[in-house]
Amino acid sequence: KIWFETKLSGKNLTWQEAHDIVANKFDSLLHQLKLYAQVIRMVQKPDKSLTAYIDNFLEKKIEAGCEESQALVVAFLSSLLPKYWENAYLLIATKYESQCSTDVDAICDLIKAMALDNKRI
Repeated sequence: KIWFETKLSGKNLTWQEAHDIVANKFDSLLHQLKLYAQVIRMVQKPDKSLTAYIDNFLEKKIEAGCEESQALVVAFLSSLLPKYWENAYLLIATKYESQCSTDVDAICDLIKAMALDNKRI
């Protein structure tokens, strides 16, 4: 309602001007929501390396303008192949003990380090 009152109400706009204002507002929001949904639905493919997948996830997260949250961290961890997410959950639980981080970049760095350590063994 406030958006309508500040942008459209009482203004002498043509239909095209009003349409453009509404379309710009909601088309950009719709586009952002679609990008966010793509991030949430991402899944690591068996043929994609963990590092490449993490880099792609982070790139898509930035493109979508996703806010840091525990839900996004869980979506990321859940999107990993089982051979990675099982150890990732254990690592996160050990590192953060009582409160899971909302910093997806930090979580991704930990998972990359975990994968690197596993390669050394």
